[in-house]
Amino acid sequence: MAKWGTDKTYLKINNNPLPVEPDKGYTITILDYEQVDETEAGTSVRNLVRTDIPFISVKFMCDKKMLKELREFKVSLSLDVYYFDPTVGVNEDNLKYALMYITNYSEVFKADTKDGGIWSVSFDLKFLDEVS
Repeated sequence: MAKWGTDKTYLKINNNPLPVEPDKGYTITILDYEQVDETEAGTSVRNLVRTDIPFISVKFMCDKKMLKELREFKVSLSLDVYYFDPTVGVNEDNLKYALMYITNYSEVFKADTKDGGIWSVSFDLKFLDEVS
């Protein structure tokens, strides 16, 4: 897949850059997972189990060729995801790595073309080691 619309890459799945930018098809939420347990004495104890868990929502338009690749990604058990984290610069592209998977995948046919159409695709990327 080639970069679309921008000179900077904000999201790559299995080394394929996707045509998204912050507030234009790319939203990242950094979550913390905490667990609250009650002791035998009846007091609550808060355990911060994990911090900085990425949750990424993606929505963009694509052609049939890219749609075919995305359909393969949605059934993969895990994906190598490099994502833009505005709080941390990790490599020369300021992309951070996480092992993730796709949920809430949706595709909608928008327009007919001789190459197979234009499609609107949306999905969420969840951290694979997410505790829930």
